[in-house]
Amino acid sequence: MSNQKFEGAVTGKEGSYKDRTLLLENRCEVFFHIEGEQIYVDQTPEGAEAGIWYIEQREEYAVQPAKTSTVYLKSGQPLGKNRIYYLPRGMEIWIASRKNSFLLE
Repeated sequence: MSNQKFEGAVTGKEGSYKDRTLLLENRCEVFFHIEGEQIYVDQTPEGAEAGIWYIEQREEYAVQPAKTSTVYLKSGQPLGKNRIYYLPRGMEIWIASRKNSFLLE
């Protein structure tokens, strides 16, 4: 049995990240960027649509949209910009459009 602590993971459900899991190593924030019709994820906050990180103490994810109408819950509810939202594991979100959906593992 492993003694490793869960550090967070985000799995693509649709789009270019479908079936790919992004590990949030050391619980570091990752940023979602949109370039044209393509989405990519890295650790650069400049120009990002949103940032996401895992909070071990709460066993939740923190999502902070940097722009209006960019991050949505699976239900279609948009999240407001520059606010931090705490979302439980198992929640599905999408970035800019439903074709960029992700599961918070």
